[in-house]
Amino acid sequence: MSPFQVVRKAGRRSFGTALAVAATVLWLAMALVVAAVLVSERKETLSRAGRYMSALAMVLEAHTVRTLQAIDVTLAGIVDTLRLAPHLETNDRQFQQALTERVLALQPYVRAIFVIAENGWIVHDTDYPATPKVTLADRPYFQSHLKDPALVRSVSGPYSSLSGLGWFLAVTRRVGGGDEFQGIVVAALQAQYFEALYRKLASGEVDLISLFHRDGALVATYPDRPEFIGKSFSGFAPFSTDLRRSPSGTYRTSSGPFDYERLVTYRELDGAPFVIVLVRSTEAILQTWRTVAVAAGVAMALLALLLAALVAQFLRQQRLRELARERAAQTEKLEALAYLTGGISHDFANLLQVVSSSLQLISTGPPDERRTRETVAVAERAVAHGSRLIERLLSFARRQPLQVHGANLDSLISAARGLLVQLVGPMELKTELAGDLAPCLVDETEFEVALVNLLVNARDAGAQGVVLKTFNCTQEVRPAGWHGQRPSDYVCLSVQDDGPGMSEEVRRRALEPYYTTKGMSGTGLGLPQVYGFLRQIGGEVHLESQPGKGTAVFLMFPKAPAREEQAVPI
Repeated sequence: MSPFQVVRKAGRRSFGTALAVAATVLWLAMALVVAAVLVSERKETLSRAGRYMSALAMVLEAHTVRTLQAIDVTLAGIVDTLRLAPHLETNDRQFQQALTERVLALQPYVRAIFVIAENGWIVHDTDYPATPKVTLADRPYFQSHLKDPALVRSVSGPYSSLSGLGWFLAVTRRVGGGDEFQGIVVAALQAQYFEALYRKLASGEVDLISLFHRDGALVATYPDRPEFIGKSFSGFAPFSTDLRRSPSGTYRTSSGPFDYERLVTYRELDGAPFVIVLVRSTEAILQTWRTVAVAAGVAMALLALLLAALVAQFLRQQRLRELARERAAQTEKLEALAYLTGGISHDFANLLQVVSSSLQLISTGPPDERRTRETVAVAERAVAHGSRLIERLLSFARRQPLQVHGANLDSLISAARGLLVQLVGPMELKTELAGDLAPCLVDETEFEVALVNLLVNARDAGAQGVVLKTFNCTQEVRPAGWHGQRPSDYVCLSVQDDGPGMSEEVRRRALEPYYTTKGMSGTGLGLPQVYGFLRQIGGEVHLESQPGKGTAVFLMFPKAPAREEQAVPI
């Protein structure tokens, strides 16, 4: 096995290893992205659930406050009636009928309305005559009004009805003004009403909705847990800590190491002594997320298997592909070499023919000093042309240094006009010189060579006339199709002919080395040499052409720095 084959085989192994590493890195990168997305989505899912629960708590707060306001307005009306008729008989029929109508208007949340006199006995009641004959003077909601003359209205915690009709909240209003206490009016707000309301609103999005009195006593809950109604939970969150910091909030908690984690939202009602608490397990919140996470894990595992299979398949076929690429590359190299050799040999064949003819004349002709000198001069010019061709090749390869200095394009064009007119022959040559050009960086010899190349191309293309135009490039005055940066840094020369123009394909390839449309008569070095010259001095070349509309070549020369006086090789 040759050294080249050994190196190539080692290269294949290295490429296979690199491919496997790249596939692994790709999979790891995708896995990290998927993991980051899943973590972000988990956080967003919990946050979204918290926002939903907070919004639901606000809805429940608004509903509860409006309910209490409606009851309070009704109680205020009853107090006004009692003030206007202070001597009503106990359980007056007409007044009882009016109370019953008020209860019907407040259903389903108010079960009964009753009036307690200053001695604690019920004097008017919508349950009469089924009302138990008991005194309510020891009830805290009665005692609070009796002891505090400034207390106009209040809402109590949960009480069990003496009539055996379940738990209720006493919504009360004081009868009598100032120190004159004439009793209270009470509306029995059913705790069961809130449980029914919460059942309708939960809709599977919340596991638990509870209403607590501010002192921690449980008023109502969904799902219904009647054994806990009326019990105090003041020692638990949020009553123990959270309400002291903020009237509302959301947090995650777990009651023990083996209990499920829960998301808790609480909200203290504005204007009412109640706290709404909503609870949902994070397991239920993240159920859909877990499904997506499992699916993503399966997908990543399948992707790993797929990448492994693709890498293995690629490595098995790599040798055949490499051999095919080598054969194609060798063919391209041979074609390029033949093309390059053909172009250069064509030019040098012409020069050598001139030299050969001159030497033949010298060797075979009679001795004539004048004729010999002329023949030698022709041979020397041919050799000089060959030297210039070599210089052009070296310049194109950026190996020939240029003598660049600040110059005025108008002056250079005017000085070379005689040579250019002789070169173009019958083709008309016009110049439109700006007259106020800024000095630009240029190599005068290469500048003339570039002009010769462009004019010869126009002549060979069949143009009847060519216009050389100079101008200072600005944001407003610049080649229409050129979108380079900082146009004001350039001085522009346009060479525009009225020839047949180029197709889009030819225009795109016109600056490629050795590309020509002249067949065997062209070298393909004219426009590339111009392009290489401009790029070497920091300029640009822009080409615009359309079939039937001629060709315009724009040479963008960089402006010379201030006080640019001497030539600088680059």
